[in-house]
Amino acid sequence: MESIYKLGFEELYVNGGIVAASEAVISSVVPLDSELLIIGNVASIDEWRAVCHKLSIVASVIDNDGSTSDLICAVEAILASNNHISHIICGSERCEACLAAIGMLARKYKRSFIVVDTTDCVEAVNMKLLNVDFLISNTGNITARRNKLVQTEGNARTSGQDIYAMWQRSMSHRCATLEPMAC
Repeated sequence: MESIYKLGFEELYVNGGIVAASEAVISSVVPLDSELLIIGNVASIDEWRAVCHKLSIVASVIDNDGSTSDLICAVEAILASNNHISHIICGSERCEACLAAIGMLARKYKRSFIVVDTTDCVEAVNMKLLNVDFLISNTGNITARRNKLVQTEGNARTSGQDIYAMWQRSMSHRCATLEPMAC
């Protein structure tokens, strides 16, 4: 298996597990003038909405109860009508086909896609196929598409939650030789 780095992704670790990692990603990736689309179950919606409120981020919410086709239609309707949404966050409790459909909509409408993997069902190697830009694992690991991670510079609301700065610190411990990305 090719390394995550060669696939165009970077791995970061945030102390505090999935909750701290989710907050760090939301804080770092959503620009000040943008909004977040939250797709999840009641528990995750409440948690992510609280993070958005704490960080002064406007959020639209879709409860993912119901059929996959209804969810996809609702996501597309919101993305088509609201150009202020820059990112979509979704839990991994949806099937892989549903995540892939949301990822395709994110790509179609030029939005970034964040998946919070509470079930450890999304492998980092599938991130390209699902169009996932940021994957947050149960353990607090963040796997980020490198070109999207670079775009987070200067976005973080607090320095302690700046995933770009975390990445830069981790880069200082790497070997100076950079390997080419896989095609």
